[in-house]
Amino acid sequence: MMKAKESTHPPKEFKLNILQGEIESNEDLLERIETENSGDTEFDEEEYDMFKEELSKILKWVDDIKNENPEVLSREDMEFRLETLQNEISCHEDVLRMDDSLTDEDIEDIKESIKNIKDWRRDLRKWKKASC
Repeated sequence: MMKAKESTHPPKEFKLNILQGEIESNEDLLERIETENSGDTEFDEEEYDMFKEELSKILKWVDDIKNENPEVLSREDMEFRLETLQNEISCHEDVLRMDDSLTDEDIEDIKESIKNIKDWRRDLRKWKKASC
């Protein structure tokens, strides 16, 4: 188990906004799976359970941040959080690379978000390394 203390950089509000996007994405996927499988098609319970578990982990993460909980994390939870942050970085970088309609201000905002997520990921990696 790893002791993780949430850092103050990036700010708590930034972290919660990023995770809220993840929550909404997972909720949409779960709803889509339920809707698509409400008819004659075969319900993919494994996929559904995977997204429910991921949503549960994100909600726990949000709770940890809101309560400034220095939670003791399992290796699996730490890996999940690192992977989630890496996915967020990749998504932001994809937007920079592919969206030609971005203004200079949009580009700077996205770059700042990437920097903040990388800082957050770096902090998690430090806690992971210190606990091994």
